[in-house]
Amino acid sequence: MTTLATLGPLPIRKVWDKMRAMFTVLVSAVLWASLACVAAVQERGMKTCSLRPLGHGRDDTDQIEAAIARCGHFGTTVFGPGQYNITRKMTWDLVSSRVDMHGYLNFKADPEYWLNANNTYRVIFIQNQASWFVLTGHDFVVDAHGAGGINGNGQTWWSFYGNRSRSDGDGRPVSLTLSNVTRAVIKDFRIEAQPFWCNAVADSKDVVYDGMYCNATNQDPLYAGQNVVPNTDGINTYRSDRVSLLRFDNSTNIFAKDITCRGGNGIAVGSLGQYADLPDIVDNLVIENAKMIRLDPKVQPNMGSGVYFKTWTGSVHGSPPTGGGGGGGFVSNVIAKDVSLDEVTVPIHVYQTNGGSSSDAPSKLQFSNLTFSDWTGTSQRPTNIECSPAVPCPNIRFHSIKVAPPNGTAPIYKCVNVASEFGLPGTTPSTRPESTIIMSKKEKPLHSLIAGTTAGAVEAFITYPTEYVKTRSQFSGKRESPLNIIKSTLQTKGVIGLYSGCMALVIGNAVKAGVRFVSYDHFKHALADAEGKVSPPRSLLAGLGAGMMEALFAVTPSETIKTKLIDDAKSPNPRFRGLIHGTACIVREEGLRGIYRGLFPVMMRQGANSAVRFTTYTTLKQLVQSRNPPGQPVSSFVTFGIGAVAGLVTVYTTMPLDVIKTRMQSLEARQAYKNSFHCAYRIFTEEGILRFWTGTTPRLARLVMSGGIVFTVYENVIKLIGGRGD
Repeated sequence: MTTLATLGPLPIRKVWDKMRAMFTVLVSAVLWASLACVAAVQERGMKTCSLRPLGHGRDDTDQIEAAIARCGHFGTTVFGPGQYNITRKMTWDLVSSRVDMHGYLNFKADPEYWLNANNTYRVIFIQNQASWFVLTGHDFVVDAHGAGGINGNGQTWWSFYGNRSRSDGDGRPVSLTLSNVTRAVIKDFRIEAQPFWCNAVADSKDVVYDGMYCNATNQDPLYAGQNVVPNTDGINTYRSDRVSLLRFDNSTNIFAKDITCRGGNGIAVGSLGQYADLPDIVDNLVIENAKMIRLDPKVQPNMGSGVYFKTWTGSVHGSPPTGGGGGGGFVSNVIAKDVSLDEVTVPIHVYQTNGGSSSDAPSKLQFSNLTFSDWTGTSQRPTNIECSPAVPCPNIRFHSIKVAPPNGTAPIYKCVNVASEFGLPGTTPSTRPESTIIMSKKEKPLHSLIAGTTAGAVEAFITYPTEYVKTRSQFSGKRESPLNIIKSTLQTKGVIGLYSGCMALVIGNAVKAGVRFVSYDHFKHALADAEGKVSPPRSLLAGLGAGMMEALFAVTPSETIKTKLIDDAKSPNPRFRGLIHGTACIVREEGLRGIYRGLFPVMMRQGANSAVRFTTYTTLKQLVQSRNPPGQPVSSFVTFGIGAVAGLVTVYTTMPLDVIKTRMQSLEARQAYKNSFHCAYRIFTEEGILRFWTGTTPRLARLVMSGGIVFTVYENVIKLIGGRGD
């Protein structure tokens, strides 16, 4: 525990700096070693082979193979500009050599030819994938100078598969495969229109990709808006060690930096655990400065994730390449840092049910020590960490994650079978089957004020008759039903009688709602931790503080005046002619203390109201969001229902304070009660404990409607004026 506790943001930075320094040294050493070999060759005046395309559709395969055979060991091969037509599978065996490519290897557009297993290599054991071009050997550099590489003629393939099914290992070729390579550099290489994976590295070590461009863009209007370029992965590694991806399984010590993905699925770790008798290990993977950009859906409808991890289940279904499962192993020490997202579907995703069903045994492959730091941008769905119940994920860390959904809902994390996570709001190292964390966010104060006052005014006007009935019933020394109060008021004063004192409450309610939401937002973020996250207890305190602020600046004066106006209106000869006259009379006769009668119980009630209401609302909304399809916002109808339930809970928990407050604000309060505690004592001893819940029905009706109205109006006004909703 002590060791884990020391891995806060600063130690992580130190660890990161050491790892980055290590990889920098590694990359430099590999480049130096490779280039030194080439320099030594050139200094000895050894062989150089130069090529030019034959042109006119002629086959260049023979001349290329001859050049590599002559200069691939201790020599340099130079490709001039242009297209080199390749009509059959090809292997380059390179030893202490260099290849300069200023042109493209143009692999013939003939899917049926390449799908014949005899016409490709099977050097990638995993899923028995096909390769049409393989590099092998040691101590070599292939530099395409940003002007050369491979043309895979992928459009022919994508259109060919437009109405055909695809499957792993079906023979679609990997464009560039490195197999059994040691100390190699692939530099400024371009691969256009790959039919399948762009790159694969198998059984290799000390490999540097310094500048790799892969582009799979459908140009066939027949398939516009469809994803007809699946499995065009940028790179896949298998049983390889110390692979550096710059500007761009058992795979360890992988360093990927400056990567831009325009559409597709994102950066994947997996699938793992497909082979029951072969453990998969991914250890020490660093991803830095990655950008995920969503394209026009007519070009590519997908932009899946920033980074995602996937394994097969613990059950075996068939055999590879299309089936499998049941494999073990682990993924550990992964850092994904400085990642920018443009409306990806899921920012970070871990799932261990690939290719399985709900009845399968859980995966035996464990993810641990995953760190996600400095992420920005937008997503459509929440981060989702769903680990296997057989091997829960320990030590999942988040630091400075600022990824917001574009639809106005709060950013959330969903964690399932996570043994310990750090950096999420309100969590401590713990094992739980599932938790969903809602991140805090801050509205602009002016937006909160406008939305709050609007919601408060609308809510007060609509629900005022219930407030009138509740107040009248609390004044009465005898039990009187709400229906009788409504009936007598209508008979004596008409409908307008139910709105006696209404203007005071509408103004006061508008002010108090504005104060409440602005204060809650202020307190919530004042109590947030260094990463802007607020734990549930602190959120409760923020609600309490907001309620006390609204009691001090809005509720006590407005409700005191409203209560005295209603109390006066029941008299045969009312003294007050309206809000302004009544307020002037109260202040003249009693001073400012006259409009602050019952301040203490009001503060207690409003503090409790806001604490209970905000906590209940947030908890229920969070529960609904966790049950919704990921990324689906809560509708206004459901928001109203959640607010109504929050109002119901608030009524029953705070009703005694409301009764005391009402008695203390009555015209007879100065003669009847010494203070709020004396008032509570007299109610309890003279009228019984149930008297504290007098007026529950009308208040219940008002606050149930109030809760639904105020939260619905607030969130819709926030969205209307450019905020994100609460």
